[in-house]
Amino acid sequence: MVRRTCIVTALAAVTFLVACSPAGNQGTAAFDENAIAREIETASQAKTAAMVAEDIDTYLSFYMEDAVWMPPNAEEILGHGAARQRLERVFKLVSITGKTEIQEQVVMSPDWAAERGQFVMSMSPKEGDGESVEQVGSYLTIWRKADDGKWKVAYDIWNSDRGQPSAERVSGK
Repeated sequence: MVRRTCIVTALAAVTFLVACSPAGNQGTAAFDENAIAREIETASQAKTAAMVAEDIDTYLSFYMEDAVWMPPNAEEILGHGAARQRLERVFKLVSITGKTEIQEQVVMSPDWAAERGQFVMSMSPKEGDGESVEQVGSYLTIWRKADDGKWKVAYDIWNSDRGQPSAERVSGK
């Protein structure tokens, strides 16, 4: 019940922000929600593939320059620069495999959409004799259509159903 309340609250907040923003006040022009959902699903899958491939540049290309990452039990990560630093540190320590499954998509306007889903991820140390750790959790991603017409993540938040292991803890460093 708490998780559903958090999702509803987050979606309500984003809907309010969209409605109050200049981009959100463009009237009630028709848009194809199914086409937007397909575009976001394709981008979401490619984003996950870039993470698994440790391709930081491609991964970051799916995020707005000023995107906000909200990991569990950690401070927010604000923008590409901070995200790049965090990812470089993580990829030095562990290899990541995983997949996501979209549970729900909500297209709020021609320029804003939300995606809720679940993920399974495994982190394996690159050195040493540490054990691989599997993560299972949920996420909520808020997408925004960028000036170049591509859908990019504006906000990304996730939690773990089993507690959050850090790359440092998995690698033993």
